Order: sequence, then C-alpha cells, then structure tokens
Amino acid sequence: MALEPFSVRADAKTMEALGRIAAAMDRSRNWVINDALKAYVEDHVWLEEQVARSRQEMADGQGIPHDQAMARLRHHLASRTPSCP
Repeated sequence: MALEPFSVRADAKTMEALGRIAAAMDRSRNWVINDALKAYVEDHVWLEEQVARSRQEMADGQGIPHDQAMARLRHHLASRTPSCP
C-alpha cells in the first residue's frame, strides 16, 4: 500500500522517545509512528462498530450488563497489548 506523506509536530521529549523506540526495534521513526497510527485507527473503528451494534441491541430491547461490557472491552485491549516475558 502506498503511503501518503503528512507532517506532525511533536515536542522534543516525544521525538527523543520515538527515536529510542525506533532504535530499539531497528526501525525508522516513521515506521513506529505509522504502526501506532494504525493501531489507534483499528481500535477506534472497532469501538465505533461496537457502539453502533450496542445501540441497535438497545433499540431492539437487548443488551448486556455493564460488567459484561467492560469485560469485553478489557479483553479487546489486552489482545492489542503485547505481553512482556
């Protein structure tokens, strides 16, 4: 997939951290930022889909208890977070 250029302004502390992350991963800062953006967008799209589905369920007289909804959210977030050895 072709990448489209755009610019981002970030403070020096963030840029230094990005540089350290990129070096540790043997990747470019651009790759790290692109990977983070992809993860953010995927999470946001997933959340939008879940909200739409939940609204429809509520309109249909269905739904799940809050505790169960939070458990699903925690499970999703845990699946997106790499575990440390």
